[in-house]
Amino acid sequence: MAVKNSAEKTDGRKNKPLNPRQQKFVKTLAKGASLTDAAIEAGYSSRNPGQSGFQALRQIRGRVPDLLEKHDLGEEMLIEKYLKPLLEAEETVFFQKDGKVRQRVNVAALGIRHSALRTAFQRPDGCAHQAPAGWWSVSQHPCSGTRKAEDVAV
Repeated sequence: MAVKNSAEKTDGRKNKPLNPRQQKFVKTLAKGASLTDAAIEAGYSSRNPGQSGFQALRQIRGRVPDLLEKHDLGEEMLIEKYLKPLLEAEETVFFQKDGKVRQRVNVAALGIRHSALRTAFQRPDGCAHQAPAGWWSVSQHPCSGTRKAEDVAV
């Protein structure tokens, strides 16, 4: 019998649909429950539910990119269909005098644009750290094991 290497095992798991326990775990998380509460509700081991919830979430996260691609929500589609329009968002500002609107002006919706960029540059692994000043890019910070710019010889 041939033995699969660990990469093949991981890829095989990614392509499988979520089992009923994982589905219940995700639904419970979506309702705002903690990892521990969601794990207990879904039927994971009550011996250490926090650890069980963490492990379940890690397994499920590995499937998200494949699920997005399957439903035509890959990176290119998300950028073209959702991010670009948000980066061009405008809002209308009204100017009034004596209780009457005298002028309407369309201006850049900076709040929407900022939120879109923040979401776009959020790391796909779920890391919540902000990139400190002096790091090469948003994706290069303590969680990725990279060094500060001054630590790198040019």
